[in-house]
Amino acid sequence: MLYQPKPRNRAAALARHVLVAVAGVFAGLGRGHSDGAYLDGMRGSELEDLGLRRVDDGSYRTFK
Repeated sequence: MLYQPKPRNRAAALARHVLVAVAGVFAGLGRGHSDGAYLDGMRGSELEDLGLRRVDDGSYRTFK
């Protein structure tokens, strides 16, 4: 007998896609904070090698 997949439930598929999207947003937010913590530990010369400068408010800006 051939394999016959069960019919898909559209509501369950939509809920799964929404859950994955929400998880992706939270993962992106968490990654942004860890990148900032990594940059906070760098010296000014290392930041300049990456093309970044630390500004007075604690954020990082690119320069050319």
